[in-house]
Amino acid sequence: MADTDLLLVLGWNGMQSHQIPQAPRHLQRIAKDPDKLLIVVDPRRSETAKIADRHLPIRPGTDALLLRAMIAIILQNGWENKAYIAEHTSGFEQVQPLFLEFDTREAVRTCQLDYDDVREISRLFATRRSSLRYDLGLFMNRHSAASSYLAAILQAVCGRICVSGGMIFPGHLMPTGSHSDERKPKTWRTAATNFFPVAGAFPPNALPEEILSDHPERIRAVFVSASNPLRSYADTTAYEEAFKRLDLLVTSELALTETAVLSHYILPARSGYESWDGTFFALTYPGIFFQMRRPIIEPAGEPLEAGEIFLRLADRMGLIPPIPDSLYEAAEKSRPAFGLALMEYAQKEPAALKVMPFILGKTLGKTLGSVHLAALWGLLQTAPPAFHENAARAGFTPGMGLGEELFQKILDHPQGFWIGQVDPKRNFEELKTADGRIDLFIPELIDPVREIGPEMEEVALQPDPAFPLILMAGRHTAMKADGQPDGPGFYGGGFGRRRTGGYRYGPTGPRGYSSRVRAGLWRAGVWGEREPPDQKHQPGFSGNAHAPLCSLPGRSPLIAQEENMSKLLESTMINGLKLANRFVRSATYEGLAGGDGSVTPALIGLMVRLARGGVGLIISSHSYITPEGQAGPRQLGVYADVLVPGLRDLTQAVHEAGGKIVMQLAHSGGFANPKLIGQPALAPSALEGFYKTPPREMTAEDIRKMVEAFGLAALRAKEAGFDGVQIHAAHGYLLSQFVSPLLNQRRDEYGGSGENRYRALGQAAKKIRAAVGPDFPVLIKLNSQDFLEGGLTLADALHLGVRLREDGLDAIELSGGILISKNLSPSRKEAYFAEEAAAFKKKVGLPLLLVGGIRSLAVAERIIDQGAADYISLSRPFIREPELIQRWRSGDLRPASCLSDNQCFRTIMSDEGLYCAVERKEKERG
Repeated sequence: MADTDLLLVLGWNGMQSHQIPQAPRHLQRIAKDPDKLLIVVDPRRSETAKIADRHLPIRPGTDALLLRAMIAIILQNGWENKAYIAEHTSGFEQVQPLFLEFDTREAVRTCQLDYDDVREISRLFATRRSSLRYDLGLFMNRHSAASSYLAAILQAVCGRICVSGGMIFPGHLMPTGSHSDERKPKTWRTAATNFFPVAGAFPPNALPEEILSDHPERIRAVFVSASNPLRSYADTTAYEEAFKRLDLLVTSELALTETAVLSHYILPARSGYESWDGTFFALTYPGIFFQMRRPIIEPAGEPLEAGEIFLRLADRMGLIPPIPDSLYEAAEKSRPAFGLALMEYAQKEPAALKVMPFILGKTLGKTLGSVHLAALWGLLQTAPPAFHENAARAGFTPGMGLGEELFQKILDHPQGFWIGQVDPKRNFEELKTADGRIDLFIPELIDPVREIGPEMEEVALQPDPAFPLILMAGRHTAMKADGQPDGPGFYGGGFGRRRTGGYRYGPTGPRGYSSRVRAGLWRAGVWGEREPPDQKHQPGFSGNAHAPLCSLPGRSPLIAQEENMSKLLESTMINGLKLANRFVRSATYEGLAGGDGSVTPALIGLMVRLARGGVGLIISSHSYITPEGQAGPRQLGVYADVLVPGLRDLTQAVHEAGGKIVMQLAHSGGFANPKLIGQPALAPSALEGFYKTPPREMTAEDIRKMVEAFGLAALRAKEAGFDGVQIHAAHGYLLSQFVSPLLNQRRDEYGGSGENRYRALGQAAKKIRAAVGPDFPVLIKLNSQDFLEGGLTLADALHLGVRLREDGLDAIELSGGILISKNLSPSRKEAYFAEEAAAFKKKVGLPLLLVGGIRSLAVAERIIDQGAADYISLSRPFIREPELIQRWRSGDLRPASCLSDNQCFRTIMSDEGLYCAVERKEKERG
């Protein structure tokens, strides 16, 4: 990915399902590079699709058809890499006819994509330094094998295999699979289903038939290790019936899974946190990385390493030949001495070579305290010659001592290290075909590919009335691998009702597809969720698609919820400001500042509680930018340089608590308090009947000073360490008064037309941007409408939003109404301004923060899922519950306890500042 100029992604959501090291970082780098392209093919707008240059919303189930169309477009236009095909492939002439006369336009139409888009992407893929990445979207979809075959042909005809920036063979310490050729008569096939092995392994879905068969050589005993077949594989009922018929079922596991409950014997195994454990498919390139993860907690009870369990079974079964005491003694002496003694023993005892891992475990494993470590030592001694070459490029000495050198460094470096370096110029040598070429002609797949055409696919994709739903049993997310959902709490908690990892189902519908088998991979649609099984009737069952693979002591509900990440907990960015989640504490008048507007310990304490409570972004107070803009007592100020040190103490405390904080810049205008400011309030127009005391109309000089004050205040906020600023242009404060046709009745350049009424706000926004620079987040709080006859309308607000985007603002927080409005939302339901927000998202396009009576996770998640807003802003709920987000994350999903009765705002005028009056009364009553 580092060298590719065009990355084409099919059915892989790398921003969530990493699978390759640091996938999100690489994807974002490609997406942001103007010289590179990220193209995503996915029915839904996944997290990866959101950052892509191009997104093709393909019809579910038509991936193979699209791949065949792309190859045909390339070959029909002569864009293929002819020199590469001639030098590095074989069988091209035999597969070429599959594409030359293929109807590409009709195929793309069946995929429900734009033909010109697909044609241009095909051209770019063929002519640029491109690469292709695909995952579950193809592996678990229709035509799985044919899709993988077509993907290989696409890359080969474009010359993108074994080349820089294309598909390469990564280096490895040891191969992770064995080659098995099903064409050889000696290759063993399953007795009942006649399945052949793939890379040395048989498909698990064949196992029930092999057990339930009447064949004399049917499978009668199964050993299950670190797996839960009764919930991991297709057709659970068949697995349950088959496992009940077994003569012997043994499970080696750390949790009481569904399979373990059904077993005759359960052998308790240690978790990866309690064992030495390593991964042999790091997939790094060109460096080869390896880490042997060491135990970090003591096991509870008496579980054993998985390798120790296998060793003891082999020993009791008599598979291990006699081991002389001299070998044990050599292991105690030193590893070099043990190596020599082991060679002598193997020469005298030929049977030892077949069971060498067990011998190492019994001898060296006893000394090292780990069978797994002993096995690793043995692997390093027998590393293939190609690895010795790779290790030499990384600075190690090849030869007899390489294994010991690497083993000691592994012990000394628990964080892992680069153990080898492949030669990118020799990647073709990794091809193991007889002629060293890419074999494009696979006879068994020619007919399946030929059948993938628009007419037949259109018929096959029609919904089957017998199977109106498609089932998905697991998917990759940022917090878990596929097939590892949570425990029973998974169904009772989490953010909203959309879960990741359990059973998901949805209608086939016009954009779904009817799977002729009974399960398929979901990649689009409206989804429901399977109810958990009745725990009373299934003792010990987890109620999941799969049982949890790890059950740590003290595992908190918080961890369980984190593993079920929803969009509300996604990390996002606003002009470089990284936010941990989509929850925002909307600016609130706390009444906790000093009499001069300075920061107090009480105000710092509140902000720290909010940060520790899990809110992604805090917008602090409505801070007055000039003395004449003050609205009320003990309001936070940012009008003078002398206030900066206190503000810096505030931001430092929030940052130390793990939070991010933005300062809201405000001028109250006509709603300023004349008693506090010692003069009449200032407003765009000196109107009577709207304010408690008639204000003075601002002069052009007053407006100029106000604009200048906004810029200076923003600069102070930046110097104080705030992560951004927000312009308060809502709720009837000064800038809101300027844009409102009801409150602004001027006849000069600042009043009259919508453009004139925007002028003061636009000048303030530009002044702020000039003061803080282009890389500092500048947000704005804006009314969606005033909810007053003659006031700002939604159409007016949408026009303002477009202008603000053009003037360089980074995000809009959408609210509504002014201080004298009545019944801001007639229904007072949650999310008062959701409809207006949807209009803003469609027309304006800036990141949108939505405030307005949101109290429950279900509503918050629906807003985000439907794209009505990007962030959820809460104000009053945090007054009573500053730790609300942590409560939700812990699994307590009750709505916010705030009653929205506004009694809290009466407390601001007290010496104590803002608090929840209802909560206090409840405590006083006991």
